[in-house]
Amino acid sequence: MNKIAILLDSGCNIKEDIEKGIFVVPIYVNFKDISKRDLVDIDPKELYERIDEDVQTAAPGINDFMSKIELIKELGYEKILGITISLALSATFNSMKLALESSDMEYKILDSKGVSISSSVIALYGSELINRGLELEEVYIKLEDKIKDVRLFVVVEDLKYLIRGGRISHVKGVIGSVMKINPILSINEDGKIYNYKSIRGRANALKYLTDLVKSDLKDRKNYYFSTAYAKDKSDIDELRENLSEEIKNAKVYIEEPITAALGVHAGPTVYGVCYMEVD
Repeated sequence: MNKIAILLDSGCNIKEDIEKGIFVVPIYVNFKDISKRDLVDIDPKELYERIDEDVQTAAPGINDFMSKIELIKELGYEKILGITISLALSATFNSMKLALESSDMEYKILDSKGVSISSSVIALYGSELINRGLELEEVYIKLEDKIKDVRLFVVVEDLKYLIRGGRISHVKGVIGSVMKINPILSINEDGKIYNYKSIRGRANALKYLTDLVKSDLKDRKNYYFSTAYAKDKSDIDELRENLSEEIKNAKVYIEEPITAALGVHAGPTVYGVCYMEVD
């Protein structure tokens, strides 16, 4: 059996774990005075301390991916499964693809059509399939088919950062803020963010999300489940409590802060859930 490495960008919200064959190339978080690498030079705490500065993100370059591919090769891996956040949201797919094409390693590259925890469940399931002994092509086919089963819901309490990043219009954002609207966002089949539902008030948004997840998972027995938060872990305390049974029954449960690069666009008060039924 050939050794298969998983290559990700940091927008997939997974930390590098070389022992498990998971390699991560960071997205750049760019301030006026300095450029920092997500998960390496900057953590979410620092980002939120500086979030109201002029801060932007940039995809890793080809050389960033090529350096990681060289490391993978040096460690004895023969094949690479590349997974990126949605091509509709970032240029990381293109950079990774060019780097893989320049290498002499066998590879497959997958646009997860997701971001953050919706990309991480795909990547972690890929790791499970590799550990089961499936070959690269088989893993790729299974993951490509699983993308349609990923469910992601993100609650946004402060629309300021979505407005700044161009994700929603200024007019809609102002109206939403005045009316205390909490959009529940998701990602469509093209990998684009859209407003799944607009709920007035934090408590109502939390109840709607809880009921939605419970209904979705009612008859499912084998699934990955993930929660994510921004600045304050306590933002998901009530959600975690409300969904304790669903979390307990999950085959895999992951709880992580969103990375600094993702926080630039999401802001400090976002939180969300993701789940995917598996074989």
